[in-house]
Amino acid sequence: MAALEIVDKKNHNEMIQHMNRVLANTYSLYMNTQHAHWNVVGEHFVSLHQIFEAQYDDLSTAIDDTAERVRALGGMADAGFAVYSEVTSIPGMEKVFEAMDMVEKLHQGHLTLVEVMRDALRVAEKHEDDGSCDYLGARIREHEKHAWMLRSLLGKA
Repeated sequence: MAALEIVDKKNHNEMIQHMNRVLANTYSLYMNTQHAHWNVVGEHFVSLHQIFEAQYDDLSTAIDDTAERVRALGGMADAGFAVYSEVTSIPGMEKVFEAMDMVEKLHQGHLTLVEVMRDALRVAEKHEDDGSCDYLGARIREHEKHAWMLRSLLGKA
């Protein structure tokens, strides 16, 4: 099956590059969320453990959907820690073990991912790539919801 003729060939690589950046950032947030899920302790353990699990499940699906969008556009989906670490705007959470510090870092990660997605959305709109616009809009709403929930846990809502 040939790649979808979604965007102008001249601008094709720009959209793929932005979607791969979304992919790298989504994967980084996924890893941070799993770290939080595995390592959270304290009085709010059960509720945070469940929230983090629901969010990393959502992120897992988003990773696959984003990679498939890159492929539908005719590109190759970037993969691997080395590639992602060069592209991501979301720092790792390797040494964070305090529950509310984890919540704060994940909150910031969702906000960062929303900004990365908005950049990609602007490119998709410019190239009239309706499929990517639809996908990114839905994901932005989901990450805004996750950020709101985390912000509420921090007492900032």
